[in-house]
Amino acid sequence: MKKRIYSSLLPLITLVVTVASLYNLVLNGFTFIWLGTFLSSFPILAYFSSLFITSQPRTSRLLPGYTIPVALGTIITFISFFTTTPTNLTPLILTIISALNWVIYLFWYSIFDTPPTEKLVVGKTLPTFAAQNVDRQPVNSTSLRGKYHIIVFYRGNWCPFCMAQIDELSQAYDTLTQRNAELILISPQPHTYSQKLATKYDLKLRFWIDTDNKVAQQLNIDDADSVPFGLEYSGYSTETVLPTTIITNPDGKMIYIDLPVTYRDRPEVKTFLQILDEAIAQTA
Repeated sequence: MKKRIYSSLLPLITLVVTVASLYNLVLNGFTFIWLGTFLSSFPILAYFSSLFITSQPRTSRLLPGYTIPVALGTIITFISFFTTTPTNLTPLILTIISALNWVIYLFWYSIFDTPPTEKLVVGKTLPTFAAQNVDRQPVNSTSLRGKYHIIVFYRGNWCPFCMAQIDELSQAYDTLTQRNAELILISPQPHTYSQKLATKYDLKLRFWIDTDNKVAQQLNIDDADSVPFGLEYSGYSTETVLPTTIITNPDGKMIYIDLPVTYRDRPEVKTFLQILDEAIAQTA
């Protein structure tokens, strides 16, 4: 619940601090203390905006392009506060809130407490599980034989990193299928959202729905605390899945597993190609 509420409040708080600092800079005249407050918040706002403007399947862990301006703005605010008379507590408080929010985002919200799972082990057969396709027909993991399968568990259409990853995989579709690989994308989101993706990608990608997140629970990759607060009113469950990727060989054995450390990272296509090429070479 804490992360759900935090994810909804962070952009709002950042917007308020940015507008307040810009208001004071424009209408009350330039001051370094308000400039520092602006620099401590605007990069954060720019970061969240960029997630929905550009396709980013992954970022660096510390996001230095945004973290450095936030740190610089915080330093400017503190220096100005202690060297300017009269002092103004408001920009100092707003700056502290903004900088603290960014630290929390980087080192708490972005990080998954990924539990170990005995169900997903390289070399073992993919556990049997049941799901539904976008037409609400039952599907089963036992059908994933005869080819290499790249199975991607994604959180939902609301997650910009998941959407960027799916877009990246779609662009690499021909390259992957040339290696006898098929893409299976699984999410606990409602059917209608997955149907939109299937239509968008012209059914090249196979979308499965994990109803009630049962498969994620079975594999111990469920996540009950990452869906932003309020999305349940759009049909989403409050529980989702850790963005996990599994590659299986034609015999159904797992040859690659990526369990996430942070929600801001997804394995690269070149990694999939390397795994597939190595597996194909070993069977040649």
